[in-house]
Amino acid sequence: MSFSSILKLKKANDEEHQEKYIQHLVVGSDIFSMAIFLDLVKKHGEEKVALLHEFPLTKKHVSLIGPSMLRGGKNIELFKTTLPHVDVVERNEKSLFFKEGKWREFGGRSKPEKLLFNEEFYTLARGDVNYAQLFPFLESDEAFSCVEKNRIDSQIKSVCKTESTDLVEPNNFKVECLNKTTVNCEKLYWGKGPKEFLSKYDKKNELSDQFIEFCESTDAPATLFIHLTFDKKVTDQRETLFIPLSYTHDHGHFIGEFGQEDNENGKQVAQFITHIDPHQCNEEDVSRKIRLLKRNLEKIYPETKKISYSEYLRLSDYSPCLNVDDEKYSSTSNELPHLEMVSFNAPVNDSAPIEFSFEDSENSVGFLARASKRWNELGLN
Repeated sequence: MSFSSILKLKKANDEEHQEKYIQHLVVGSDIFSMAIFLDLVKKHGEEKVALLHEFPLTKKHVSLIGPSMLRGGKNIELFKTTLPHVDVVERNEKSLFFKEGKWREFGGRSKPEKLLFNEEFYTLARGDVNYAQLFPFLESDEAFSCVEKNRIDSQIKSVCKTESTDLVEPNNFKVECLNKTTVNCEKLYWGKGPKEFLSKYDKKNELSDQFIEFCESTDAPATLFIHLTFDKKVTDQRETLFIPLSYTHDHGHFIGEFGQEDNENGKQVAQFITHIDPHQCNEEDVSRKIRLLKRNLEKIYPETKKISYSEYLRLSDYSPCLNVDDEKYSSTSNELPHLEMVSFNAPVNDSAPIEFSFEDSENSVGFLARASKRWNELGLN
């Protein structure tokens, strides 16, 4: 090999690894990660903010789909206090489960199949949120262009805390990416859940047992979202519906709602979720569950066999938790003072007035109320 060839090879190898500095780095791909990114851009300017995720964000990907995530009187009250400009319609219908060929109310004489991970949350009184008011940027092409322009396209290999000596560009976290990019940042906004943060943190011996316990407590299954748009109205039902995956084994439920039909073209939307063990999740398992839901809908609503539909499917790596221990996190948050956990499983401040028991879903700050409160606490919007 010639000397010039060696120089070219060295240059190519040097170019493989990139190091960059971002003052505010957002990690995540959900609606709240995008909202916080846009708030940071508005406050600090595009040149100081980036979002790290391995594929482009679209309206379909970030939009909240599935059954309503605002549940329980205390959560509804907290949400309305936190974001008073957003309309909430409180609904009186009780959630229903399907058994022995009929829809039955929870709390009656007939007992449902065993409710698994956090499924009881969807039995609580529901509030329907005006998402156009909560997330107006969903209708903005400019907002999505801004995200894509400032997106770091990679998965994360590891995260570690650093000791900054630069007063101009303080570096408190180093994020190593699989594409051989190193991102140094002053503040890290983590939207992928505490458990995922712990799995990526490089030097766990730096963390206290309490902080590790907090992160591990938010371990959650994956969530499969199944969004079906029927060309005609299927049903007038507006309750939250529970359809068992099995009547002989404890496999959990499909949980969903039918939306108002579109008066302009007569279409109706059905949005369902089910939880999946991420350690046993594969393409065939996901496909099997989708087919099972469709067969169940055909049995319950025979007319769907004759109605055409389109579908949108999404698989989330984790699910919102009800057992986020805010008190435990608050006693350890000084370990990583430049970390802001955000979105559905982020710890929130001053949750004592509402959160009496982490085991009682009625009294837990959860899901949309928790994510919105955390967003509001950052003081960016």
